[in-house]
Amino acid sequence: MALLAILTGVVFAVGLWWFGTGAILWLDRQPRVTYGWSLLCGLIVAGVSVAGLVVSRDDATVLGALTAFAAAVGLWGWHELLFLTGFVTGPRRTPCPTDARGGRRFWLAAETLIYHELALAVTVVLLALLDRGAANSVGLAAFLVLFVGRLSAKLNLFLGAPYFTSALFPDHLRYLASYVRTGHTSLLFPVSIALGAAFSGAEAWRALRPGVFPFEAASAALLFALAALAILEHLFMLAPFADAALWRWAAPGLARSPAEAPLSPDPSL
Repeated sequence: MALLAILTGVVFAVGLWWFGTGAILWLDRQPRVTYGWSLLCGLIVAGVSVAGLVVSRDDATVLGALTAFAAAVGLWGWHELLFLTGFVTGPRRTPCPTDARGGRRFWLAAETLIYHELALAVTVVLLALLDRGAANSVGLAAFLVLFVGRLSAKLNLFLGAPYFTSALFPDHLRYLASYVRTGHTSLLFPVSIALGAAFSGAEAWRALRPGVFPFEAASAALLFALAALAILEHLFMLAPFADAALWRWAAPGLARSPAEAPLSPDPSL
């Protein structure tokens, strides 16, 4: 039973990540006149996701773990849709000035995302309050993995990455590419990979250890897969791999488009 729960968790997590990302990319690439309907549908998904988290909080079964995980991903997708459609980003919506360096460059970059990041942080707090005393904390854990993984990716792109898929940005957010520094990675990159590997390894052990119950095995497998996908997204920064092709079914025009170098005039921070 535990092995079946592990396989179910991994396949479910990878499939939901792949399909959910594609669905958001597809909606984001529709005419802007459709964004209102897309956001309304997203709001419904967010409402259903919150209900799923409430219903599953005391359901310590494999189905409960899958429900909480799907709800967390649905809530995350709502935030991503708000960001990619340009409705919740930050007060700054212009490219990085060519003379911006150091702390000023960081502050300007933060201004492009701050509303989105604050919304995610508030959601984490609300989920933590909802999770108090719950038997099933998979939803909160999954949202935290997504939050930390995405924040790490953004910081690493800001500090430096050899390759960057600017094609994943819609036209109205293309200015964000100017805040990415192409070139060698920073010291944060190996730290991010090491911490991600440690977490995913711990979850793999938790899933595979002898005598584990199916619920715990499925929960650990879901979190392992999500952390492994976050590591994979970081590794995409190291080589000219056409990761955008993974979702070409949702946006046929996607192609590998590394950010132009140099995006910042001075490689120093």
